[in-house]
Amino acid sequence: MIPDLNNRAEVATYIRRDATARLWNFSAPGLEYQKRDFDFGTEDFKISVIDQFSGRVPAVMSKETLLGNYPPALAPTVILDSNVMAYLHQFVTARETQDEKQRKTVIQLLDYLLHTKFDYNPSFYYLESFSKSAESSQKIIEYTKSILTLHMMDELYFLQKREMRVNEVTLGKYAEKFGTNDVDEMAKRQCEMLQKMHVPGTDWKVLYLIILKAALIHRTFQGDFEAKLRKLYEFVYEIFGVLFSRELGVASFYFSGELDKFIPLQKNANAENTLKRMKATAWDMYLLRLPELMLCHENAPIPLAMICTGDKGVQAVGRRIRVHRLFTTQGTPYPELEVRFGDTKNDISGMKLFEEFSHNRKDKRRDLDVDRVLNDLDIHIERLENEIFEFCDSK
Repeated sequence: MIPDLNNRAEVATYIRRDATARLWNFSAPGLEYQKRDFDFGTEDFKISVIDQFSGRVPAVMSKETLLGNYPPALAPTVILDSNVMAYLHQFVTARETQDEKQRKTVIQLLDYLLHTKFDYNPSFYYLESFSKSAESSQKIIEYTKSILTLHMMDELYFLQKREMRVNEVTLGKYAEKFGTNDVDEMAKRQCEMLQKMHVPGTDWKVLYLIILKAALIHRTFQGDFEAKLRKLYEFVYEIFGVLFSRELGVASFYFSGELDKFIPLQKNANAENTLKRMKATAWDMYLLRLPELMLCHENAPIPLAMICTGDKGVQAVGRRIRVHRLFTTQGTPYPELEVRFGDTKNDISGMKLFEEFSHNRKDKRRDLDVDRVLNDLDIHIERLENEIFEFCDSK
């Protein structure tokens, strides 16, 4: 059990016992601010960098600060989602075929990345791709080559001429890292290395399960907003013994009628395509969790991450979630979030229900067999997927 985050002495005692533990405070007074949240393009086509930490450089309590040393260094990092990866790949390999709006928007994004010197990486793309494929596909290798090409380009030349050419010094550093001057071979070796490091996870399945249940409640249950949210809370609480504020916040937006395209479910729809889109939505929700997960890294510099997405649903949801504080330990984040559930009435109803269910979660968690819960995930998912098929086939 994590310490009381409002009790500084208790947090400090915990950190002294567990050197991996850190408390990141993004809401303390007087924090340094750096605008990291931007939109590029127009409403017709927009790529957004979304900062759930509100531009704050956090105050940190850690083993370093308790010893009177500086906190671990942070590295601002932009996590590219899969659709942004596709736009960047097309820009690198076939710019002349790219829609003009997309091309201009990608250039704006690259300008932002080059001027800020923020790291940008495809870690999420790899997580999603390797989870769907047993081995590195040619597409993954080609996308990797495009990212490497961007990382090795002459940045000043691009800013001046809007053309890409290799920076020989940077190429030499990558050649030393990969043991080859051939960019195709670099990409292949990078993918092989990352594939070996990939460990299949169940986090996205938890999100997928919640999305399936939310969709079925919304389309089959005749209650109002609060009744639907309570029904979903009861379902999640019964299985996991804990609530997931981000995911339940997303469900509340959906129950308010704001995210029908993000979580599509209609009668007479193709059930397989519907489930495919819901899985994609689950991965989008996982993307929103990555900034917290990256702050769990033990060794500095630690990524202070933002997400970069062209998906309107992710843009809408991501900007309604803010991290106030985050406790990290043993590779696990415990966030304290502000989730805006919708209009003022729904905000009040959502928070009231969340507090009601959270009040007794310690008792519920005490008797919970976590391994059994995770092992049963596929059973719960299969049952709900069958209900989706029945709903889509119903008249």
